[in-house]
Amino acid sequence: MPDQASKIVTLLGSLCEGSYNAMVKAITTQIRQVTKRIT
Repeated sequence: MPDQASKIVTLLGSLCEGSYNAMVKAITTQIRQVTKRIT
């Protein structure tokens, strides 16, 4: 049972990490688009 719980925790952690990475990518692309307009 503890093994299954740790698997779930790891899965949740990777999901959060994945969404965080996607958010950072989206913010970076938006910043790039804004800087392209300025220059």
